[in-house]
Amino acid sequence: CLEGDALNLHFPALKSLVIALPLHSTVLKFMQANATIEDLTVETPLVETGLHLLRSPVVADPIMLPQLRTFDCRNRAFLPCLQLPSLTHLWMPDYVLHELPEIANSFGGTLVSLRLGLPRMQLGRPLQWTLNDVAVKFPRLRSLQMDEWQVCISVSSYRSLARCAET
Repeated sequence: CLEGDALNLHFPALKSLVIALPLHSTVLKFMQANATIEDLTVETPLVETGLHLLRSPVVADPIMLPQLRTFDCRNRAFLPCLQLPSLTHLWMPDYVLHELPEIANSFGGTLVSLRLGLPRMQLGRPLQWTLNDVAVKFPRLRSLQMDEWQVCISVSSYRSLARCAET
């Protein structure tokens, strides 16, 4: 349990972190102080975070985690708070369908594995994405799981994904 002074500690060899705390600037500062993290899981439910945080960032500048490769993001409010230039694996079990283009713009060029859970819809904002759109926006994908369409696709290359999109 990370409480009080524990959030001020620096672990020079820390590679994996699981967070089950409410989104707070202290938690983000802890992650910044431990930028060697390669594998991050955020288990904090969105309900505990509060929807107001989705509209206003907790920190003025996003936290840079240059070595993070795998992100299990169960709370999408964390995404705007982080810069993840090396991200290759992303799992978002809870996301708003309209965030998919933003995810593609931020991580489409680096992701080799993408897993998206059941999306939440926003009323009055239809967004249609096809497998072809995914293939174009995420050209390096080797593994794709999209619970939205209740299909699971595992591909070994972009060409395999492109063939799937054509059928």
